[in-house]
Parts: sequence; C-alpha cells; structure tokens
Amino acid sequence: MKKNLFLTALFASLFALCSMAQTIGHSGNVQHAPRKAHIDPEVGQAWWGYFIDDNQYSDFGTEGTDTYNCAIYIPGDHELAKDSKVYAERLWLKRNCNIADMKIWLSTELPASAEAANVVCKPVTVTKGGIVDFAFDEPYQIDNKGVYVGYSFTINKIESDDDKWPVYTTAGLDMVQNAMFVSWSSGKWYSNFDLCNTYGGNWGNLCMHVLLGDGFYSYAAAIKSVGTGVVAIGNTVDVPVTVENYGGTDIYDFDYTVTYDGKESEPMHYDTGEHPIIGTLNRQTYKLPLTAAKVTGESKALVKITQVNGGPNELNDGHEQAEANILTVAKRVARRTVMENFLNTGDDGYAVLSHVANDRLSHDWHNEFESSIVCGGNHNNYIGIMIHDRDGFATNDYIKTCLELDDLKAVTQYPFIFTDVDRENRVLNYFGSQYYDQYNRRTKFGIEDDFGASQSETVEADVQIWTRWKTDNVIQSTVSTTFGYSADDAHYALAFALVEDGKVGPINNYILPMTYQGAMFQWDPEVWETYVKGPDVIDNVVFNDVLVATDEIYEGIAGSIKAPIKEGDTQYYQHNFDLSYNTTIQNKENLKVIVMLIDTKSGRIVNANRVHVGEDSEELGISTIETNTDNAPSYDLTGRRVTEAYKGLVIQNGKKVMK
Repeated sequence: MKKNLFLTALFASLFALCSMAQTIGHSGNVQHAPRKAHIDPEVGQAWWGYFIDDNQYSDFGTEGTDTYNCAIYIPGDHELAKDSKVYAERLWLKRNCNIADMKIWLSTELPASAEAANVVCKPVTVTKGGIVDFAFDEPYQIDNKGVYVGYSFTINKIESDDDKWPVYTTAGLDMVQNAMFVSWSSGKWYSNFDLCNTYGGNWGNLCMHVLLGDGFYSYAAAIKSVGTGVVAIGNTVDVPVTVENYGGTDIYDFDYTVTYDGKESEPMHYDTGEHPIIGTLNRQTYKLPLTAAKVTGESKALVKITQVNGGPNELNDGHEQAEANILTVAKRVARRTVMENFLNTGDDGYAVLSHVANDRLSHDWHNEFESSIVCGGNHNNYIGIMIHDRDGFATNDYIKTCLELDDLKAVTQYPFIFTDVDRENRVLNYFGSQYYDQYNRRTKFGIEDDFGASQSETVEADVQIWTRWKTDNVIQSTVSTTFGYSADDAHYALAFALVEDGKVGPINNYILPMTYQGAMFQWDPEVWETYVKGPDVIDNVVFNDVLVATDEIYEGIAGSIKAPIKEGDTQYYQHNFDLSYNTTIQNKENLKVIVMLIDTKSGRIVNANRVHVGEDSEELGISTIETNTDNAPSYDLTGRRVTEAYKGLVIQNGKKVMK
C-alpha cells in the first residue's frame, strides 16, 4: 500500500494544513434513507467518537482507485456506551472525492467485506464527500460482544488529491485503541497501531462519530485525574484537573468545591473559555487554584464538581470527585526548568526546530525577537539537553533509555520530535503544547510559553553545584540540596549529565523548505531565511548543550539524597565524571555539568542546576573555599571526620577547604 507519508503521518500532524469539510446533502436507498441531513440528539442521546472535531485533519488513502472499509469499535464493557443503542453514524470524507457504492454497516466482528456485516445498509448515494449523517431505521443494541461501526465505499476515478486520500483521520499524535480500523483491496484489516508498526508514522484516529442512547446524562462531568501541587505557605497553586464530559451537552462552565481536613469550601465557578469540552467522553485539563496548608508537609484536598452549565451535575457516583496531593513548603526557591530536546538529525527534518528552540531558550535570544514574542520566565533558569540519535553526537545509553520509557513508542516511530519539560510534560519541540492553536494565535514560537509557565511553579528543594577538574580526565562536582519541608522518607535522587557547547555538524532540513509556499514561518526571520529558504542539508551547524555523558540519568543515584529530609537543612553529595574513555568530547573548555533532582516516585525533575566545569552556582558560597594543608581535624560535607589522605572538599577550622 502507498500512503502520503509527508502529509498523512508527519506534516499534517505538525502543521495541520487540512481545513474542515463542508456538510453536504445526501440520500439513501428506499429501505434505509436517512431521516435528515443533520441529526440532532434527542433527550438521552449523544454524538460520540474517539476524536475531537477541532478542524485539524489528516488523511488516508492508497493513491489509486480502490475500495475502502473503515470502522471504529465500541467494546461491550465500554464505561459509558455499554448497554446503549446505536442510532446513527456520522462520518467525514474528503470534499471532492469520487465516491461510489457507499455502504453503512454494523458488525460484531470485522467483516471480510461490507456485505458480510451483521447489519448493512446499501447503497447510500454520496456524489461528493463531506460530513455524512446516516440514521438506522432500527437502533442497534450494544451487547457484551461489542460492535464495529463502519462504512465502505469505492473511489472509481482519480481526479484530485482528495481521490488519492479520501478518508479523514485526526492530525495529532493522539492514537487510541479501537479508534481506527481500515482495509482496502488487499482485504487485510489494520488498526491505527498496526499501520504504525507496518508502515511507520502516525495514523491518528478515524474521523467518525456515532449517535448513542438511551439514558445518557445531559449535564454530567467526571474528574478523570487530579495532579499534584507544591505551594509555599500563604499562597495558592494551580493544580491540573482533567474533566471528562459524561453528558450529551457540551461543557462550557462548571462549579466545584474543595474539601480540606473535612471542611468543604463554598462552590467556586470555572469558565472553560476557549477550551470547552465538546462531545461526550471528550476531556480537557484545567488548572484550578488550591491553597497551601498552614504548616509545611503533605496534605490532601478533595475536588468535587457540583454543577455543569449552571445546573446540577447529574453524575453522583464518585466519579465527579478526586483527591489532590498538596505539598506545602516553607518558601519559594529558584525554579530551573530542564528541557530535553530530542533530535534525529540522521533523517528527520524536524531536528531543525528542536535545534532552534534549544538555542533560543538557552542563549538569551529573546532580545532579537521581543517585538514578535512576549517572553516568559527567567531564561537564566533554562537548562537544555540536546539528545541526538544516529549521529556522531549520540549518547547511546540515553537514547536506549528514552526509547524504553517512551510511552509513545507503540504509537509512533518518530519519538525524536518532542521536548520533555522536566519529564512532566511532553510538548512539540518548537510549537510547544499549544501548537494546535498556532494559526489563531498568529503562528508562534510556542515552546516559549511552556517554559514561561514552568517558571511560575514552586518546587520543594533548591539545588546548587560547584565543579572542578580533579585530574586531567576527572570532573568532580559538589552538590548541595536544601528542602523546604520535612519527611521521614526521601523519595529523591540526584542524576548527572555532561553537555558540550560548540559542536559542529550537518543538519537535515528537508521538511522546512516544503513549507515555503504556505509562508508558515515568514514571521520568524531566522527560520524563514536559514531553513525554509535553505537547502535540504545544512553543513557546519553549531550545536550547543549536546549530551556527551550521563550518570543514572532517569532514576538517579541511589543514596545521593538520604532520609530523613529536614526543612531548611542542607545535604551535600560529591560526584565524579571520569572521561578517560570518552571519545565524543571535542573541547573540554566547552563542558557543562548538569545536576537534576529526581522525584523517584513520579519520575519528574524537581529542580536542577548547571555550571561550566571549573565554576560554581551563585548561591553555593564556594567563593570562601581555601586550599589548606595544616594539621587541624578535617570533616567531609556529611560531618564525618576524614584522614589526611582524603581528597576533596572538607570543613577544616570552620572553613571550606579543598584538599
């Protein structure tokens, strides 16, 4: 099978160039004519599908005349659809495709052809594509076997690109189970995940909805998850709360209460603004403000949705509430954001965008662009790590670990077009988490927003670092960690990375020149002139923050943070990088050590710091270090007495001394 790899699997998912199809009229045969061209839900019914109609589409096709079979699957134990009835199908087709022999069908198994389905309605005459609503004469009861809801049609001639790729799918990297099954003339059925594994790329979900009933809620909101929050005494913290629509009415606002220590607050109102929850079982994540406790430490807050769109929340079975874990600390400390930019410079043109993003965020780029972009956050608190794959800069263990831990591995074979923000949020490497809104917001360097948002967060510990060359090949680092609360356990550990500036090499640029006609980056002088108007391969590109060595980069070094942790107390740890056998470093003068404090429960990066080798971070106070060889007793940074043979930073006569 052939596919439009550029438009379908990659380009459409990033830039979303497809526009929304127009609804058109259609007619069916005598036995199964649709009730009306557009079907509105009745009481107890709702349109639902595995995708959100957000005008961002990709497409699917074999590029030639062919017969297509497409379906979604509703399991018999589906959390909301079980025991429901299927009243109608809504499907999306390309506007100008030449469609013949359209059939609508329902089946308990994927059929060899439409005619083999349990229920088949044929023919449905559709002269051109668009959004097609088709109502069944008799609603279909979903039983414990579940049901495949599908349609089939034939493209009988090729007159446009719409004929080559007639099936709409979602454009984002959001593939989910049961959301797409397709077959064509070969007769073999593929899920979206099967297509990914066989052909590469990302195939999205089928653009299709079903009208379900009976007994659906009208106004119902569930809380699917509540994040955690760290907050300083006397402040509030915005905690992410994911709300799912269990009703047939879109959610535009809701009221909620918060219960602390058994005391429920008065209802608070939240307007979803530009991000309503459209469609049943679709969801959005909102940040709701929760207050700090009166003392430092861990506490819990119960969030409960009481009203939806001004009326009572019809959901009252426990799904409408969830508990948030709140950590209260004594005071705010400097927040240093770690952004790991994955590059695949061997054959992936999106590496250009990761490279641009990293350079701008880490090298005071914003003065040049301040007329175009509102900058967020303190850029001195940005820590970048460029992780290269399949080239001379690669750190194989890091790449291998990233692949093993990458929850998108089963979804896409292109994991290196992302940026991980403190390993809590994965965003697109240039457009950030808001890339779907890029046209509404005037195409923008969106990852800047994600970095700025991270700077407003409170974290539970401060991390400082001092480095020196212990020998010609060994870098010694001393790290201090000061926590803002006390706890008997210590689910934290330190991880280390070594990066190098000034590495020079080629970068593959084959994708961005393809955007020249759309003038997508014309607002961005550097990207427009250097890359959009540039050659497919650009030589002598300077890469900074390139990973060259690591130590326990994901789980951290066991024992580097010891229990218990005490509010205001400082723990010290010494670390060595032995570079005797490192062959990837080009210039030792360009090396920087990065230390990351890892929460071993969640995997997130709590805080971090970075210095050039031979320097120290400002707050550590290492400027008082002396070189001393007198015979006064010496103590290491944990307070243990050490012998004269000990090498490293010690306390001697009340001073920090390097022996």
